[in-house]
Amino acid sequence: MKLARNRILGTAGLIALACTLAPLRAQDKQSSPAEQKKITPLKITIVVTELDGAKKISSLPYTFFVNSDDSSNSRVRVGLRVPVAVGSSGNGTSGAVVNTQYQYQDIGTNIDCAAYSSGENRFKLALSVERSFLSSADGNKALTGENVTVSSGGPIIQHFSSSYNLLIHDGQTIEATSTTDPVSGRVLQISVTANVVK
Repeated sequence: MKLARNRILGTAGLIALACTLAPLRAQDKQSSPAEQKKITPLKITIVVTELDGAKKISSLPYTFFVNSDDSSNSRVRVGLRVPVAVGSSGNGTSGAVVNTQYQYQDIGTNIDCAAYSSGENRFKLALSVERSFLSSADGNKALTGENVTVSSGGPIIQHFSSSYNLLIHDGQTIEATSTTDPVSGRVLQISVTANVVK
């Protein structure tokens, strides 16, 4: 009788132990996909090159870091604010004062980037590039291009914007954009390089 009671208690103890360990094993299984998507730091280099025919006008490199499979992205903001006249008050005759009203326009480059691991040492870059720049501050100069003529007494502000989903290997350089401005005829090229930080 005592032996049967000990067996029942032993069996009940094993069942209780199994019930306690089952949730712990389930937690281990749930945490393994998170371990597979480990955060990898990447060094990203973007080069914006402007060409007039075969002549290189400018080459602007931007280097920053982004972590793959992280909840945040990297942002780069560089440039200046240009005053643009938007109106005036007063007529300027008989000694009246003319007050010119200005609005400030952001000129420069904005870059946003997020990275995701894609297996086989590849990464998907969700990248956006915006660039605005002054074409001419000379009121006597007109920009003429493909059926378009632009002439202004103030600064002429041109704008470029593009978004990408690039699959890129560690150490690879991709020419993401090569586009021709329809007004100036200049070519804008954007290349992207990704390197895993070791």
